[in-house]
Amino acid sequence: MNDIQQPIQISVSVIIPIYNARVWIVKCCEGLFSQTLRDMEIIFVDDCSQDGSFEILQDEIKRVQEIKKNNGETMPEVVLIQNEKNKGVALSRNLTLEKAKGKYVGFVDADDWITSDMYEKMYEKAIEEDSDIVWSDFYWSEEGYVRQDFPNDRMTCLEQMSLTNMYWTLWNKIFKRELFTENNLRMSDFKVASDMITFKLFYYAVKVSYLPMAFYHYNRHTQNALTTNLYKQHYKITPLVESLQEISSFFQSMPDGNSYRSIVFNLQVWFKNDFLHAVVCRQSLSIWRDLFPATHKFYRKYGKTNRLQRFFFFCAIHNITAWCVILKNRIVQRLFGKSDCK
Repeated sequence: MNDIQQPIQISVSVIIPIYNARVWIVKCCEGLFSQTLRDMEIIFVDDCSQDGSFEILQDEIKRVQEIKKNNGETMPEVVLIQNEKNKGVALSRNLTLEKAKGKYVGFVDADDWITSDMYEKMYEKAIEEDSDIVWSDFYWSEEGYVRQDFPNDRMTCLEQMSLTNMYWTLWNKIFKRELFTENNLRMSDFKVASDMITFKLFYYAVKVSYLPMAFYHYNRHTQNALTTNLYKQHYKITPLVESLQEISSFFQSMPDGNSYRSIVFNLQVWFKNDFLHAVVCRQSLSIWRDLFPATHKFYRKYGKTNRLQRFFFFCAIHNITAWCVILKNRIVQRLFGKSDCK
């Protein structure tokens, strides 16, 4: 009697959206294709790149497969997806999540790279502690080693993320895929807002675990990155505002919503303080005032701001001193670019 071959259980699905990443894609592939974790899958989704990124990726896959075959080695399962039209990083991730088969999912940006033991170490931690989410330290191209040493407590993590002490990025974490599927979670269509789904994931998580090691190298650069600089593109704030409003509504709709009021307020103050740097005329100042006006009463209590930031916050609220904010930002704009205001 022949034994029935059981399907392979995929441990981790790693999702990598690609858009015009030819400069970095080979470097990104090095860490992905050398992963020591068995039975994982790597899913690339090309979002209509125009610089030959997808063709470079295909050539790299063939090259590495040939090398590993000659050496008697295996490489993780690789899945290639091509969008018929440009959808953006968030929608590309959402569509790919529907195809993922792993018990856990991870995310990598095509302009970053990882060490070969990243997903083996994180998966081992997840299985050992039956964690819904595992996060780790990481390397930042500008700051070096970034420690994310916070207690294994979901409420503490949510609070620290809302204060921007703990990064709410997706890429230094793995998540049980069922957190997405069972709670019907989808990402917002804006890079910074897209990663804010992490707040919902931590809300639904039962067990979260910190791994005090760094694997991920975050490559912050200025040309055509997946990450959008809010300061330089402040005219694209609408999706982020909508995402913050949606996060606020999400927590408020929960039976224990009052327990998360400080998290919502912290996020609103963070956004107001960040967007304040883009105020360079009375028109943009008026827009700034209309966003989350309740923060004008509690900005001293919530959020992570220093005295100078609170001073400019105060100036922006009161018309009589608003010129201080505009003058300061116009000087900065001279260094970084022109304003859209007339």
